[in-house]
Amino acid sequence: MKPTLIAGFSPRPGRYSLLALRALQNAGHQVHLMGRKSGEFEGRRVFGLGEAPPPGLRVHTLTLYLRAEFQRPFYPCFLQWQPHRIIFNPGTENPEFEDLCHREGIEALRACTLVMLSTGQY
Repeated sequence: MKPTLIAGFSPRPGRYSLLALRALQNAGHQVHLMGRKSGEFEGRRVFGLGEAPPPGLRVHTLTLYLRAEFQRPFYPCFLQWQPHRIIFNPGTENPEFEDLCHREGIEALRACTLVMLSTGQY
């Protein structure tokens, strides 16, 4: 299974990030959450955007639910995890960050986490 960090997580019903959490859990993936504020959701720690990761946190996939105009301050934070890939879900596309990912050797996908999971492409 692929340890995944959801950046831009919201616990509000109907939010795609919450749907992604449920789908990732159902598929057996280890999921970490990063939202606007730090806190807790259903017994899980929610890291605040830009918060330093705990030592040893492994992230295979970073899935973004944060619009492009809000991503720039967090580039260093996102890159420090050295994920294998970053999924730019619909509405989060960001050519500048995608180019940076490619230069860092990180796969940047314009895709939908929910579709990838439901079609076995995750």
